[in-house]
Order: sequence, then C-alpha cells, then structure tokens
Amino acid sequence: MRSKRVLSLSLILALLIIVPNLSQGQTEQKSIDDNIKALENRDVEIRKAAVVALGKSSDIRAANPLIKALNDSDAGVRKEAVTALGKAGGAIGMGPITQALQVDDNVKVRMEAAKTLGNLNDSRAIEPLIQALKDDESDVREWAVLSLVKMENISIDPLIKALADDDSAVRWQSAAVLGLINNTRAVDPLVQALDDGSSDVRQWAAIALGQIGDRRAVEPLMQVIKDENTSARRGAALAISEIEGTRAVDLLILSLNDSDSSLRAGAVWSLGVLNDSIAVEPLIQALHDEDRGVRAEAAAALGEIADPRALDPLLQAFKDNNTGIQDEAARALAKINPEGTFEIMVQALNDEDINVRKAAIRVLGDTGDVKARRPLIQAMGQNSDRDVISSLAEALKKLPRR
Repeated sequence: MRSKRVLSLSLILALLIIVPNLSQGQTEQKSIDDNIKALENRDVEIRKAAVVALGKSSDIRAANPLIKALNDSDAGVRKEAVTALGKAGGAIGMGPITQALQVDDNVKVRMEAAKTLGNLNDSRAIEPLIQALKDDESDVREWAVLSLVKMENISIDPLIKALADDDSAVRWQSAAVLGLINNTRAVDPLVQALDDGSSDVRQWAAIALGQIGDRRAVEPLMQVIKDENTSARRGAALAISEIEGTRAVDLLILSLNDSDSSLRAGAVWSLGVLNDSIAVEPLIQALHDEDRGVRAEAAAALGEIADPRALDPLLQAFKDNNTGIQDEAARALAKINPEGTFEIMVQALNDEDINVRKAAIRVLGDTGDVKARRPLIQAMGQNSDRDVISSLAEALKKLPRR
C-alpha cells in the first residue's frame, strides 16, 4: 500500500513539472506565431516590435520570417531584421545578411549588416566585409573594419590577399586593418605594399608596419621617407619612431650624410615631424646642404621644432638666393619668434640684395597684418625696380586697409 502511495506521489510531482512546461512551450509557440503574423501588419511600429521580439526569442523558427522582413518597405524594420536574424537565424542568416550589406539602399541597414556579420564570427563573412571597404558611406566602411578586426583569428589571409585588390580603397583599408590586427605574418605583404601606386596605400602600409613594430620593416620604411607624397612620408617617419623609439632620431640623423639627396631631404623632413630637440644642430648643418631641396626642408623642420638656437642660422638662410628656402626660413622664424620676425622683415625691406627685399615683401604680405601696410607703402617710394614695385603691389592687395 505504501509503495502505491509513493508511486502516486511521484506521478503527481512529474505532472506538476511537465504540465507547466508544456503550457510554457505552447505559450512560446503562440507568441512566435503571433509575432510572425504581426510582420504583415500595416503599422510599421508593430512590425518593428515583432521583429525585435522574434530576435529575442533566439528561436530558429523565426529565421525564415525574419529573412522575409529584410525586404520590408521600411528601413527601420529591415535594420531590426538584420539584428534579429543575427541572434535567431544562426548559419541560415549569413547569406541574407550579406545580401543586405551588399544591396540595401539604406546606410543604417548596411551598417547593421556589417556589425552583425562581425558578431557572427563566420569565415564566410570576411570577403563581403572586405568588399564593404569600398562602400560609399564611411560609417559602413568603419563597421566593416571593426568587424574584420574582431574576427582577427580568421581574417588575416583574406586581408593579405586584399592588398592586391584592383580597388585602391580596398587595398589601403585592408592595410589599416592589418595594422590593427597586429600580426607579424602581415609584415612582408605590407612591406611590398610600400611600393603601391596609390599614396594612400603606401601611407597606411607604413602606419600598419609601425603598429606591428617589427624591425624588418625599418629599412624599407627609410626608403618611404623620400616619397613624393607628404602623407606617405609622415606615415613612414612615425612608423620608424614607433619601431625604433628614441633610436629613430639617431637613425635619421645618420641619413643626413647619405649620398642620395632625396633620402637626406626625407630624413630632414621626418626629423621635423618627430620634433626632437636633439636634431636641432644636425638640422642647422643641413641648412648648408648642397641640395636646395634639403636646405628648404631643414628650414621647415627647424620651424616645427621651434628651438631658439635656430634663429641666427635661419636668418642667414633667409638670405639664400633660392626663393623657396627664403620663404621656408621666414616661416620658421615666425614660428620661433613672431614679433621679432616681423621687425626683421621690415628691416629687410631695405636690404641691398634685391632677392632679400622681395622675400621680405612676400612674407609681410602673407602675414595679413594691417601693421605691414605702412612699411610696405614706404618701401614703394624707396624702390625703383619694377619687380620690387610689382611685388609690393601684390603684397598690399593681401592686406586689410584698416
């Protein structure tokens, strides 16, 4: 008798557990069915709420209705459908989300698709994300980058391959992502990218190599500091600094003795970018370089560092017979001692060297300072040379009358 009561009690307990669970399952099924039906509602907000609810359910049964919702007429519903499909669709959702990234005409939908593909962490998403690097909208490109970085363990090989893409936008952004991923396997491909025909690619390849920090990249980067493109040179200079630390300045100073004038000019320019006072004396010496391009870059670099020790050497450089060097020296002087430079330029209006006078006129005209009008007008009456008078007239046009 006792055993029968125990058995009956066990059955009752089992039913107490099973019946509520059945009821809960039926309720969930009804809820999913209701939300699927709500996707057909005319009210946008109801459709949007249904999509969100289906996503929260994480139920695979919601996948196909959510895929259908990706074609909704409202972009807000489509955006929520992408998010929901990422949660509930599993592998089934990969293709439709990829398609949304590629063809949806709404930027927020494409952004969400790029973000969601990163969250799925599926290797099939890498190629679409790389192609999204050429999207017209920067926000979409940014999310593609972030997703690729998030998937770093599986994205390195396709990104390396993308360095050879026909589209330069894909190449430079792939280089940028490789720098963020910071994998030494990318060093050799990025070094090759330093020779790319696009200056953007060269710049970001240099920056990426600096982020990775492998010393194998230093010598190739030293060649980029003589690049004709300012951004590429800056990227290389900063990359060398990242890799070599304080030794980078010493390395660049040594390059000031190189037989290649373009390398000397690039090294001088880079020292200005790194802005280390250790470089002041070597840069002062570079003001006497046989190559005028190096002399001009040295003047500009000294202006960037703005060390008072450079004042007198820059004053001498201002009297160089090359107008480019004169202008760079004047600009550098103005950065180091603005008030003093103004007076120096006023005095130079009376210099016996006509080229120095013309350089001073250009500098005063470029100041845009009304105070320069009076000395320039006075110089009009003190000069008979047509070129000087023409320069004075041009300078005065640049200045306010009061």
